[in-house]
Amino acid sequence: MKWPTKKERENLEIQGFIKEYKRLPHGRSFVVEEEGENPDRIVRDINTNEKFGIELTSVYLNDRSVPDTHMREKGSFIPFNQSEIEQYERRILASIVDKVCKARHHYKKGLLPIEWVK
Repeated sequence: MKWPTKKERENLEIQGFIKEYKRLPHGRSFVVEEEGENPDRIVRDINTNEKFGIELTSVYLNDRSVPDTHMREKGSFIPFNQSEIEQYERRILASIVDKVCKARHHYKKGLLPIEWVK
C-alpha cells in the first residue's frame, strides 16, 4: 500500500476540516491562505475575511499502528476494544493539550482561535 506523504495527508485533513466546518450550524466557508508551521495552515473566512490558525496533528492507536497495521492492510479498520479506545482518547487529548500549549507561544499575532475536534 502506498502511504500518502505528510503534505498529501495534511492537504486531505485541511480540506476535510473546511468541508465539515461549513456544515456546522455556525459554519463558515474557508479558503487556505497560507501553509507553514505554527500554525500549519492559515485559513480565511471568505465572507468576513477573518483569519484563523489551524494546527494539524495525527494521533494513532499507538506508535506502531501505522507501520504494523495500517500500511500493511487495505483500509484502516481497528477492531473495537474498549481499553484501546480509552487509550486512544487519552492520546488524542494529550496531543490537543500539547498543540494548544505550543500554539500559545508560537502563533502569529492577530489570528483568531477556532474550536474544532474531528
